[in-house]
Amino acid sequence: MNLKQRPSTRPTQNTSSSTHSTNRSTALALAISAILLATPAAFAQQYDLQVLDSLDSGIFDNAGASAINESLQVAGWSADANGKVFAVIWQPDGSITNLGTLGINGETTSVAKDLNDSAWAVGVSSEESGGDIRFTNRAFLYRNGQMENLGMLPNATSSDAQAINNLGDVVGFCRFFDEATNRWSSHAAKWDHTTETWSDLEMFPNGSSSATDINDQGDVIGWDHDENFNWHYVIWKQDGSIVDLADSFSRTITAINNQGEVVGSKYTGVDNEYIAVSWKNGITTELGYLGKTQFKSHVSEALGLSDDGRIVGFSSSKNQYLSPFILQNEVMLDLDMLHNTFNIPLRAHDLTSTGVVLVSGSAGSADRPMIMTPINYPIALANPNPGTAGTTNTFAADGATPGNKIYFVYGFKEARELWGAAEVPGCPGLWVNIKNPIIAASVNADAVGHAEFSAPVPPSFAGSVLMMEAVDPAQCTLSNLVAYRFPQ
Repeated sequence: MNLKQRPSTRPTQNTSSSTHSTNRSTALALAISAILLATPAAFAQQYDLQVLDSLDSGIFDNAGASAINESLQVAGWSADANGKVFAVIWQPDGSITNLGTLGINGETTSVAKDLNDSAWAVGVSSEESGGDIRFTNRAFLYRNGQMENLGMLPNATSSDAQAINNLGDVVGFCRFFDEATNRWSSHAAKWDHTTETWSDLEMFPNGSSSATDINDQGDVIGWDHDENFNWHYVIWKQDGSIVDLADSFSRTITAINNQGEVVGSKYTGVDNEYIAVSWKNGITTELGYLGKTQFKSHVSEALGLSDDGRIVGFSSSKNQYLSPFILQNEVMLDLDMLHNTFNIPLRAHDLTSTGVVLVSGSAGSADRPMIMTPINYPIALANPNPGTAGTTNTFAADGATPGNKIYFVYGFKEARELWGAAEVPGCPGLWVNIKNPIIAASVNADAVGHAEFSAPVPPSFAGSVLMMEAVDPAQCTLSNLVAYRFPQ
């Protein structure tokens, strides 16, 4: 089988890296393993992309979102036909519910910032114009079809809810004004679902802080600085202890999962560049970038993560200023390269345990949230086993048609239809999702649809990312795309 290459429609790029990849590829004969890994984190899949509607389809056709739950309900905001912005929840079928406002202090706008698996949403309701938001903002909880005022800390002037866990505990901040010093400040705060009261998390007498997320164990993350603006990025633990992560984060701290892993970003010290960061059990990891922009700058930020450690966010890329990414198996993939629509997602905000990703970006002339759902391929391709360079590895595919010849292809970059992908002969419209793919081997599937092959992986592959896919041309079917980084 000879794959028919489609010329790339993207701008010409430096070919030195691809030449290096070609040289490496001659050292490896790909294969298939007998063990199919069950975890979703093993696969880097293509996605179906669903654009969510706004409240208005006219000139105010804009919306945004930041959270998705396990039932695929989404929380965010949308403009209506009058240009007013309201908190909304989208249902899995795409229908949208306007949550309204609390209706106090002349409030005319609201935004939902998070929701839990019970579809309890939290956010802020405030006056759109003509008032100081430091006085008019009120944290809300939307549950059972009603928006509830969560109030604020004693002597505070306003409140803002940022996140909610599955118990119903809420975190955010409350604002204060000191008349003696004419100084505003914010205090990180936690609203307890059992007592329905706020507790103050501020660490410094004249400091300012905000809480940004909370997990189901009750651990809270956020930032805090003293009156001299010495910044701290912290975990307020449920047991009362505080973990200072100032050596790990210096720009944002955005999400914590139920395993205690924290993500966000830090400045690199080079101009205004910043990089996505994760922290777990005292170990800080810089997550890297998708690439440099045309302006020769690097930026990336992690915005969400699952309990199994998959991370989503945004990064500069070679093809546009920002692209959404998903990081799994220590490999960062450009989500904008893994869908087949003309929409342009820019940021990935959140994801479910099944790998459904909430992104936002441009849909035509409008800003919209979008849901990217992994495609379930008929052939399941596994990671290399044992997955180390310098030894013989096996790779496996299951679900193939018994007796059919299965081709295993590989490369070093993912591809998107019309952008340098390769079409499978005899299968019009079926494209291998690897840029410049190389056929490594062909194996006949056995009686149960299993095919495997073993080959030595050179030591030089340590630290390299390999893209792999299995093809059944007789049935015109593909496997999932596997992106695997061999450990150094």
